[in-house]
Amino acid sequence: MASIWDASEVRAHPQDNGYECVYAAENQPIVALAVRSPQEFEAERNRFEDWGVLLPPLEPVSGFDEEANVDPRYNSLNVTAGDFVVSVEILGAEPADPGEQLVIEKRIAQAAISQLKSA
Repeated sequence: MASIWDASEVRAHPQDNGYECVYAAENQPIVALAVRSPQEFEAERNRFEDWGVLLPPLEPVSGFDEEANVDPRYNSLNVTAGDFVVSVEILGAEPADPGEQLVIEKRIAQAAISQLKSA
């Protein structure tokens, strides 16, 4: 994560939900990475709709062998990789250009997918 973010040190902070980790550099959160099942991903979206919130459609993204999309709510990248959905959301100091942000999110997702496949 440090090399992707070009930081000297990045610390991982696993979250209590059991599927998400927030990464921080210089004590500032920079990236949230979640790995969950497709069912958990859909359940999270459904909870919003159950509360009466109409969600925008997921926007397809290319560059992966697997299905990938961006959730406009968080501008987060979601990639289905086998039995998992890898979600990457840049926190705090996002690049001003959405294209630059997506490039970084893709690099993080690809690294996470490689780790999942080798596990």
